[in-house]
Amino acid sequence: MSRDAPIAALTPLPRIRDDLSSVAVPVAPRSLPTAEALGATLADDLRVETAVPATPVARIAGFAVAALDTVGASPYAPAMPSRLVPVDAGAALPAGCDAVLPADAVGRDIGFATVQQAVAPGENVRRAGEDFAGGLRLAAAGTRLDPRLALILALLGRDRVAVRRPRLVLRHGGDAIAAEAARFLAAAFADGRVDATLGRLADPIADADLVLLVGGAEIAPDDAALAVLDATGRRLGHGAALTGVESLAWGTIADRPALVLPCRPEAIVAVTPSLIEPLVAASAGATDAPATETRPLARKLVSQVGMSEIALLARDGDGWRPLATGDLPWWAIAAADAFVELAPACEGHGEATPLTARLLPSPGFRSRS
Repeated sequence: MSRDAPIAALTPLPRIRDDLSSVAVPVAPRSLPTAEALGATLADDLRVETAVPATPVARIAGFAVAALDTVGASPYAPAMPSRLVPVDAGAALPAGCDAVLPADAVGRDIGFATVQQAVAPGENVRRAGEDFAGGLRLAAAGTRLDPRLALILALLGRDRVAVRRPRLVLRHGGDAIAAEAARFLAAAFADGRVDATLGRLADPIADADLVLLVGGAEIAPDDAALAVLDATGRRLGHGAALTGVESLAWGTIADRPALVLPCRPEAIVAVTPSLIEPLVAASAGATDAPATETRPLARKLVSQVGMSEIALLARDGDGWRPLATGDLPWWAIAAADAFVELAPACEGHGEATPLTARLLPSPGFRSRS
C-alpha cells in the first residue's frame, strides 16, 4: 500500500482500543531484585506476613528499664531500678523492661546506677505491631512499585519481588526523525514500567509483549514499516479517527499488540496517551488510575466534530488554559501540563467549565517533545 493512498474509512479511537485490548494480556510475572523492579507492576498483593516489630523495640539508644521502678524518681530522689540494660535504637527490649531512658538520665551514686527521672510504660518504645499488623495488605496487585514501597520491602527484609514488566520492542525506519521519535517513546517509558529495546525495521523481533514500528516518512508510516507488520503478523486495521494520526495502522505480531506509527513528533505525542499508555497498562496488569486534576477552563476550548482530538492544557492560576487541539504545535507540547481526549461528537467546552484532565506522564514526556 502506498503511503499516499487515501484511507477509505477512519476507525474511531474506542474501536481501535477494543481491537488491541483483546490481545493485550498481562505478561507473566518475574521475580526481580527490589532495586531492579522499581517502576514495574506488582504481580501479587504485597502483604506483611507477621507483625512488625515482632516484639517491643527501643526508639532511642539508652537504657531499658521497668517503668514501675522509676516512679517518683528525680534529681533529688534518684531511684535504683532492679534492671537497667543498655540498648541501641531498634533493639528488642529485654524481658521485664517496658520503657527506655535516655543515656543522660542515668547517673552513678557510690558505684550504683541511679535514675533521676520517671518514665511511663511504653515511653521511647515502639510497641509490637506498631509499624505493621500481621497480614496487613500494603499494596494490591496491579500497583506500581515506587521508591516508598521499595523502602518498606527493604525494611521487611524482602530483597526480591514478583512483578510484571512488559517487553516493549521499538523499531524505526532509520532516518533522523523516525529514530528520534523512537528514542522519545523509549524515554517516555524509562521509568521502569517496561523493558524497551530500540532497533531498525530490519532487525528481528523476538520476545516482544508490545511492538511499536515508526515509519520513515514525514507524515505517514512508510511501506517498509507496514511490510514488517504484514510479513510478521496480522494487520487489524489502518486509518484512525484521531487528528494528526489518521495514517496509524494496528495489528498483532506473535499474537501481541503492534502499532505502526507516523513519525511526526506531534502525532507521537497524541498517540502515546491515547493508545500506547493503555496498552502498556494492560500488558503490565496495572490497576493504578492515571493522575488527574480538575480545574475550570480559563477560556473556551474548541474541537472539530467527527474526529477524536487530543487537547493540551497548561495550569493558569486555578484553571486550565487551552494550548492547542488536534494539530499540536511543538511550543504547545513543550508548555503542556495535562491533556484531555475529546470524543468525535464533542464540539468543545465553554469558559469556566470544570474539566478533569490527565497529567502528562512525567517531566521527561514534555522535555523530550
